[in-house]
Amino acid sequence: MKISILPRLHEIQHHHGYLPEQELLHLAGELNVPLYRIQELISFFPHFRPEWQKPPQVEVQICRDMSCHLKGSSDWIHSKEKGLAGLAKAGEVEIKGVSCLGRCDRAVACVVTRHDLSPTIHEELFAGLSLPEFREKLTQVIQGKNPAPTPDGPSKPGEPFRVDSSAWMIDLYAQGNLPPYTVARKFVEEFRKPIAPPQAGLSSKETTAYIEKVHPWLKVLEKSGLMGMGGAGVPAAKKWTDVWLESRAEKYIVANGDESEPATFKDRELILQKAHLLVEGMLLAGLMTNATAGIIFIRHEYPEQIQAARSAIEQARQVGICGKSILGTERDYDLEVFVSPGGYICGEQSALIEAIENKRAQPRNRPPELGTNGLWNCPTVVNNIETLSWTPAILHNGADWYINQNRAPYKGRRFFSISGDVHKPGVFEVPIGLTLGELIDLAGGVQGGELGAVATSGPSGGFLPASFRIAPNEAQPNPEPVSLRSLPLDLTVFRNKGRELKIGYDLMLGAGLVVYNNTRDMLQAARNAAQFFRNESCGKCVPCRIGSQKMVELGTGLLAEREDRKPQDMPDEDCTAPATSPGDIARTVKDMKRALELTSICGLGTSVSNPIASYLQFFAPKPEGERKSR
Repeated sequence: MKISILPRLHEIQHHHGYLPEQELLHLAGELNVPLYRIQELISFFPHFRPEWQKPPQVEVQICRDMSCHLKGSSDWIHSKEKGLAGLAKAGEVEIKGVSCLGRCDRAVACVVTRHDLSPTIHEELFAGLSLPEFREKLTQVIQGKNPAPTPDGPSKPGEPFRVDSSAWMIDLYAQGNLPPYTVARKFVEEFRKPIAPPQAGLSSKETTAYIEKVHPWLKVLEKSGLMGMGGAGVPAAKKWTDVWLESRAEKYIVANGDESEPATFKDRELILQKAHLLVEGMLLAGLMTNATAGIIFIRHEYPEQIQAARSAIEQARQVGICGKSILGTERDYDLEVFVSPGGYICGEQSALIEAIENKRAQPRNRPPELGTNGLWNCPTVVNNIETLSWTPAILHNGADWYINQNRAPYKGRRFFSISGDVHKPGVFEVPIGLTLGELIDLAGGVQGGELGAVATSGPSGGFLPASFRIAPNEAQPNPEPVSLRSLPLDLTVFRNKGRELKIGYDLMLGAGLVVYNNTRDMLQAARNAAQFFRNESCGKCVPCRIGSQKMVELGTGLLAEREDRKPQDMPDEDCTAPATSPGDIARTVKDMKRALELTSICGLGTSVSNPIASYLQFFAPKPEGERKSR
């Protein structure tokens, strides 16, 4: 790290509970940076509290998104009669909603912080409790007691909330018949010096032949078809190859473990239970691309995962596979953990890079791409935690091993986190091509009714109903309804199905899915998802900043119309009246979506309209004439 502003701010706030002005002045002098550089970070990241915003004795943060919203967290936050608002007391107890805490499988998730235990604060997670159970815990905290929190990693199988990893095939060390870091050791023994990239000016065919001759490990990764698991689906081999081909001496590998999108918590379990795979994947990526160093970026709401990653790095250093003079060679490559200051936008790879560089986490305009101008303007690989964690097994067992862990004609395996109205929410490693219905069955089936809808990519992809029709075409003039349960869990299938539907946007398949039974209010769900985007917009793109608020207003207007109320009288909102008819709203949403797609820098802006648009497409009551025509 070059200048450590954000890590130091974490230390100061953890010590004091807020950021004293005198400490900031001292930090500015110590790092030789102007004070405004520090203040611009504090004002951007909501995790930081300046001195003028000192916290109360007890601070209660309650997740308000998707799965927690389904479990009634809005009432927990705002209702005096049906929630916790009656316990709030100015200067002593503060109860507020926050964006996703990454424990969607154990809703409702809450973080309780005691700020009167100087010299350090005391922060604990409580999740999966009923309202009376949590009220009792919170009352104990207010009284100065320390009730047992909800750990991420219970020590005994079968305890509540434990994710069962016994059937995961990702861990080649699970049987205990291989020494740690076997794959990285093998690479270093085979290539004791950095593999030189080809000279500039070679044709594409000549470059391919050179790679096959001098860097066969990259070809194995390419043949496996391992895709990036962060959402975009870029092949891992392409990112690694592009950075290796860069001849500059300074390069970086960054693992994206921010995972702040509601419904997504697979990386939480991978880091906690398989941190050694992440570290070895980082080592392989660095050694195979001739990188300078690696950074694992983890959200601050994952303290146990942060510790697990740091422990795994230290173990790698102790066996000589990480740090200076790796295994006695001249190769130097070390790893460190960077704790995110929070915010959904940090999951966007260029915004993540900005945060590591001690800047506001706002997406970069592209080009240039990160493969050439990433961290500190150097070639950089940014991969998801899962992507990196798969590479040791693939490079040890071969490309065909990974390809064949599938449902034909698809290739490979991947992880999904599933929550909401299912009996056994959790993280599942499954073959690509498994159907959505089979995944729901693995999660114990639908709870509280029949299948009503699924958010297949957190809030980003909107909502799909249990069955729907594709648009008529020459091949299928009268298409039969498509069962959502029958769709294979393959990114390409979902994208193609979206084009067949001709609904104005591609369907998404992310790592986090939320199931809704047929009794759920999908307008409330769509408005809640729109609120998440509004709350998490970084504000850099004016259309996104304003458009996300407008989407919330449109959803609020639909709710107000249905309930015969004024929009400004809806709970927890400050909205002006939107267009008065669903038809007007649908046209407004369509126009705004087009504007956001043309003007937004990152995927948050292009996804802002999807929750409301999918509600209007699939769930809104149709006018009488349209119902008859169908």
